[in-house]
Amino acid sequence: MKHFTNFRKGFKNSFTDFVSDDFFDGEELDFHRSINGYKPIPLTQLITKPPVLSNRNIWIKDESKRFHLKAFKALGASFAIKKFIDNNPGQYVFCTATDGNHGRAVAWASAINCMQAVIFVPISVANETIQLIRQERAEVRVVNSDYDHAVKVAAEFAHDTGSVLIQDTSFEGYSEIPGLIMKGYLTQMRESEFTLPDTVILQAGVGTWAASVILFFLKYFPDNIPKFIIVEPEEVAGCLESAKVGYIVKASGKYQTVMAGLNCPTPATEAIKVLTRCVDHFIGIPDELVSQAQEIYKKNEIDSGSTGASGLAGLLAVAEIEGLLDESDKNILIFNTEGKISNDSEDL
Repeated sequence: MKHFTNFRKGFKNSFTDFVSDDFFDGEELDFHRSINGYKPIPLTQLITKPPVLSNRNIWIKDESKRFHLKAFKALGASFAIKKFIDNNPGQYVFCTATDGNHGRAVAWASAINCMQAVIFVPISVANETIQLIRQERAEVRVVNSDYDHAVKVAAEFAHDTGSVLIQDTSFEGYSEIPGLIMKGYLTQMRESEFTLPDTVILQAGVGTWAASVILFFLKYFPDNIPKFIIVEPEEVAGCLESAKVGYIVKASGKYQTVMAGLNCPTPATEAIKVLTRCVDHFIGIPDELVSQAQEIYKKNEIDSGSTGASGLAGLLAVAEIEGLLDESDKNILIFNTEGKISNDSEDL
């Protein structure tokens, strides 16, 4: 297991250090409410808990209930595509690279707008995941490499064909669409009523979603900002390693874990700025903790995929590290970011 206490964290952070006021205009929630099948997802409490968490109130945002896609990624992709079409009326082919959830979301959002989608996946993505993306009427192309290379291939495809790249990671010269995706994720927080948490546990692949949640708290609770802890696979801890050295690096490791949605070696350029300035601790966890977390979710009748359960797995790890949680950390917010795909060891 890896752990980095972030000595680079700013003393007093403001959302204006990263985004403008327009980021919080609420347009994304109004849009998502207009989509057929939208239902707000309330927070639920973890009732059956292991002894190590017995004195904590664990609140869960359960994204396994998000549309039929069973993952929060639907919020970001749908809003980004909607805004692009509004600003550039016409007929388009959208493309992206994905480990699963985001690509399926882009395929779905393209289809409901009567547009085509081409989705690039790294070689490690499970066949069942590919079939689910194809069920959203998208073309899927397998890239014989890792996630980072699939992103590069998708960007080259967009450039060569005139397609529109809807990527949930930012890099040099590409930040507008990821910013819209990040804004789309705000619906997840806006739709919920919750007790202000003392600690928030956030999974990170490229870090875009985690940054969105952090910005929400900076905006609406500037005087009561909770402790933020980032969870990644120990084999693909790009955000941890980048925060540690103070600049973006590609993660060391094998890049393949059961947490398929987090197997992203290089952080997003815009997201890592937020994480480096605002996160208290970064944790890299082994695969074994994920199965323990899934068993706990199962006892609580919560449908969780491996990536979804990694937030709770991170909390289990944090609870065992002396000094990371104290008596004041009574209310803890975690996210089940995805439901499970049946009959497959890798989850969308």
